[in-house]
Amino acid sequence: MQTTVFKSGNSLAVRIPAQMAENVGLDNGTAIEIFVEDGDIRIRRSKKYTLESLLALVKPENRHEEVFSDGPKGNEIW
Repeated sequence: MQTTVFKSGNSLAVRIPAQMAENVGLDNGTAIEIFVEDGDIRIRRSKKYTLESLLALVKPENRHEEVFSDGPKGNEIW
């Protein structure tokens, strides 16, 4: 489907036809990401992160040891 870029304030905008938006589950207020890939502009729904999904990425190979930059600052027990 072809559409036209138009000016909206100081930015450029593109209308997404209702049927196309409905087909991919976009609605008013849906968070999206816009990025350039291989010289093209790509649009996709933003990923929703949960604590569980982020913790699943923690592996022994990407963990680090505790780092102490200096001694206690107050009444900590070391």
